[in-house]
Amino acid sequence: MTALEKLIIFMNNIIKFLRDFSSTTPKDVELTTYNDDGTTSTTLVPNVKKFQDNLIGIDYNTLSNKPLINQKITIGGSLDVYYPIVLGTGYTACHLIVSRDSIHWDSNGQGRLYYESKFFTTHWGHGADFYIDILNLYKERKFIARRCVEYKSGSVILWLRGASSYRFSGFGYSISDISIEDKEVRGSIYSSFPAISENEELATINRYLS
Repeated sequence: MTALEKLIIFMNNIIKFLRDFSSTTPKDVELTTYNDDGTTSTTLVPNVKKFQDNLIGIDYNTLSNKPLINQKITIGGSLDVYYPIVLGTGYTACHLIVSRDSIHWDSNGQGRLYYESKFFTTHWGHGADFYIDILNLYKERKFIARRCVEYKSGSVILWLRGASSYRFSGFGYSISDISIEDKEVRGSIYSSFPAISENEELATINRYLS
């Protein structure tokens, strides 16, 4: 087998790999290999991503009774203030991603964000209350200051920097109120507050607020 023939096989394998592993329904990949005697054979390579997705439940539509979310919102107000917004949840697993697609959204060099969490909320004890902050990455300035689970309604409150746009994605929740006004949820008041320190860690405040 000539070097050119080997190169052609190699390139074909790359094309198959990229096509099948990146498909929305991952498939096992058939790769062609060449043998010492000049012949070729086909090897079936299991797509690990397919099994991983099934294990961790990335097939959202089968695990959640709510559709996938991909929504861009803009918070008004001041860039130097964090405002509470309300996310509604049900009794299903929730996967929340908040991001900024470009560092130049809203103004030149305003900053970029990737925040991700997974959670179950509770409704007066009728659901398991788990909340895991996976990542809170940002550039230029911090965008998410706090989050809180309101246990009586199962709502999640996020404090987002004002005068900024965000993309919400994931599943299992709905965006209920993005106004810059103080929020009242089941008798609890959630207020805005000024941005003080860019080094402030993501804070979890007590969900049993009265």
